[in-house]
Amino acid sequence: MISAEKLDIRFDGQDASLPILGKPRESRNAVVYHSRHARFGGEVAVKRVLHDADSGVIEQYDAIRRLNSAFQGADGYRTVKPILVIPESGILVLEWIDGRSLQELLFDQATTYDQAVAYVERAARWLSIFHRTEVLPPCPLSCESLVKRLLPSDPVARLHPIRRRIHKLLTDSAPLLAGHDVPQVLVHGDYKPANVLYGDHETIAIDIAARHCGPNVADLGHFINCLRMDAYQPRGLRLLRWRGHLAKAFLAAYVAAGGDVPEPDLTWYRFHQLARLWLYPGKNGRRGASLALGPCILLEMASLGRRLKP
Repeated sequence: MISAEKLDIRFDGQDASLPILGKPRESRNAVVYHSRHARFGGEVAVKRVLHDADSGVIEQYDAIRRLNSAFQGADGYRTVKPILVIPESGILVLEWIDGRSLQELLFDQATTYDQAVAYVERAARWLSIFHRTEVLPPCPLSCESLVKRLLPSDPVARLHPIRRRIHKLLTDSAPLLAGHDVPQVLVHGDYKPANVLYGDHETIAIDIAARHCGPNVADLGHFINCLRMDAYQPRGLRLLRWRGHLAKAFLAAYVAAGGDVPEPDLTWYRFHQLARLWLYPGKNGRRGASLALGPCILLEMASLGRRLKP
């Protein structure tokens, strides 16, 4: 049972009531609560998985355990430590990280441009290490199936002029990607500035799904899109001057750390991700925020679209 003040869970055959400390963090797939309990040695993050709870939470627990081993020896870069999994409740108990997110640091007026570059470079190195933990043979993007995902079931809705332009641009530019092999890696699933934490000289990513392998541009594109969209937040307006340089620094650091950035595949995938967000604003669990940023999303898509025209 979950109330505004506490979490009632059962583990080790006993019932326990855990206090909720602060405001929960919500994403499209989970809710994370800050709590504490003597059994766990102090403060913890209690993650409640919202979809495929019983199997999903076990998969995440096992994935995080594997990643902890894979990150050993990566000085200054790691993942959160898993503590306990409760499949029947869809709950995962993790180490609580007492640090600040990249998003917070970029919004902080005290953060200088040079510091911002250093932060995004560290985020890129973390992702490069993560992507090397599980690798499949590279292959081209499945453009046709990705475009089909944007098509609504209602034939009338398909006639919307902006929707038709989006579909046409993605379809017409797909041949530009022909013959391009894209690295297939373990996908984080929600890699963005809000999910990269810094503390005690460490860089730690949170909210890791790691449920499948896919194109590396999925994580790269999502991070850059979120970084650029943060500039439209009231607290992030100064990022309008920096975001292009920060995105370039991020990609350069990813390549320097051993990653590969395929183009124009990354641009195409970023456009597809933004199109999905604009067309289906409720899919990410924050419909109001997506709708409010609708015009900004279109601006970003227009910029990418100019680079994709055959």
